[in-house]
Amino acid sequence: MLKKTGVLVFGLMVLAPTAHAAYLTDISLSGNFALSGFNPYIDTDSNQFTYNLILSDLTGYAHVQIPAASETVSWVSSGSFSAIAGPNSIIPLTTWSNEAFNLEDFGSVAPGNYTFDFSSQEYTTTSGSSSLSLTSVNHLLAGVDSLINVDYQITALDADGILNDVVVSFLEVPNDPVLNLSNLINYFDSLPTSGQPGSIDGTFTFNLLAESVSNDVSEPMTMSLIGFGLVGLIGVRRRKNT
Repeated sequence: MLKKTGVLVFGLMVLAPTAHAAYLTDISLSGNFALSGFNPYIDTDSNQFTYNLILSDLTGYAHVQIPAASETVSWVSSGSFSAIAGPNSIIPLTTWSNEAFNLEDFGSVAPGNYTFDFSSQEYTTTSGSSSLSLTSVNHLLAGVDSLINVDYQITALDADGILNDVVVSFLEVPNDPVLNLSNLINYFDSLPTSGQPGSIDGTFTFNLLAESVSNDVSEPMTMSLIGFGLVGLIGVRRRKNT
């Protein structure tokens, strides 16, 4: 009986999903920011869902691990965000801890480890693009539900020759007419800030520590596990009949 139970338990174990290794992203950045082009009455193409972001004189780093596009990954993060835009700025300080969120990458960025060190000017890559699905309700993004197409380039915008500025262009495809990033930006644009309507600029500090664990199992591995499980169950059946 003990041998039969052992074979059955083995079969059930191999049928169970196996967890992939955890991914870790660690970001600590500060510098200047300038956001523009999001107001439909100011933007040249009259589209509030296109906007540009310039981050300049950055210090700090971003270490990012990108999982394979085929994986289903859940993330848990902790961090903080603060920004000052003009003397009357009322952008609130935001902190969060142990918060789950969903971030799906549609495979435009190759999986692997990416390092962006703005203090030493050492970068895995200086340009790239991605399509990200943001569908979670969280403090930082206030329930954004959108597909975000992003293009970025690390460059020097001024005469200092230091490669620590980033130009980012966004094209948003909102899934919800209210819970989208553009509406959130336009809300902050209505608050007292430096700059004209349709632009926000100032200084910022951003810290993020995010860890992910995937329980997704690829199809070939799933079929192999099912096969081993069936072998284990057949073994139990044959011993019972003899």
